[in-house]
Amino acid sequence: MKRKLASLFGRLNENNGKNIVILDSQFSRDIPQQLGTHESLPHLKTIVEKLERALDDTYMMHVRQKLILKYNYNEQKYNWMLLELKRFFLLSTIMKDVPMYSQDVDTIWHEMILHTREYEKFCSNFCGHFIHHQPNLATDQTRVETAIEHKRAQFDLAYSLLFTIHNENKQLLQHFFRYNVDEGLFYDIGTFSEDYIIEKYFNPYTTDIFHSLKTEIINHIHKAHTAYKKKHKLNNSALLPVTSMLFIPITENPPQEEQKAASCSSAAIACSTYSKQGSDSGSSKGSSDNSSSSSSDGGSSGSSCGSSCGGGCGSS
Repeated sequence: MKRKLASLFGRLNENNGKNIVILDSQFSRDIPQQLGTHESLPHLKTIVEKLERALDDTYMMHVRQKLILKYNYNEQKYNWMLLELKRFFLLSTIMKDVPMYSQDVDTIWHEMILHTREYEKFCSNFCGHFIHHQPNLATDQTRVETAIEHKRAQFDLAYSLLFTIHNENKQLLQHFFRYNVDEGLFYDIGTFSEDYIIEKYFNPYTTDIFHSLKTEIINHIHKAHTAYKKKHKLNNSALLPVTSMLFIPITENPPQEEQKAASCSSAAIACSTYSKQGSDSGSSKGSSDNSSSSSSDGGSSGSSCGSSCGGGCGSS
């Protein structure tokens, strides 16, 4: 399955079955270049470069030094945490209501915001709007749990389409592909206009190059879902065992419990189902799926490519 996908999306990064290492040694390798983005989406590189230019070196070095001194992070782990935060910022400018799943990563975000002037300048230079940090308050627990699962599945879908996934990412964010994507997403993409899809699922306040990437993502999802339906000769999309869709192969061999749960693949996509039982066994210490979610509220500027994080962000 992974080799079929590799022929379409590039070479796999094999590790001969050595999946998860304990403690900080799991962050011993160097972070990937260009945030580990995929070449299948041509506008991604431009957005990554825009993000890197927006982050002032002096500002980010001050944040790094303070947090490493305060929390005793080693340099390599901090590099992976910062990589994850940059990926989060990128996702937040593209998607609507992006959750933050790592307390470690959120720690950097909090520290950045304390430097109000520098943080506002970063947001303005990157996406043109303030990226908000707010708690996500819940009321109906059952409804919230279902919503969290759907949101995590959509997060996995978008994340795997944009980025390579290494064990270091799983240690910070927990394992991927444990929940089903809401079938309504695929129905909407196959039925309604692009403007409607962007308004419902994507950050509506970022334009230009960000809009082009949104269009590419919509087209990728639609083509992959159509190819799966055609291969299995299913006309009613509701009958599909649709789960988190792995468009781009993970760069590590998954743990055994995830391999057992993997379901089906095609030349265009791999649909992966991961059972909730045992899937967290390799996750990092203290990780949690309780998350915050980004918001695109207006604020004083009228609109925002904002994101939020509340209590319950998982730690690694």
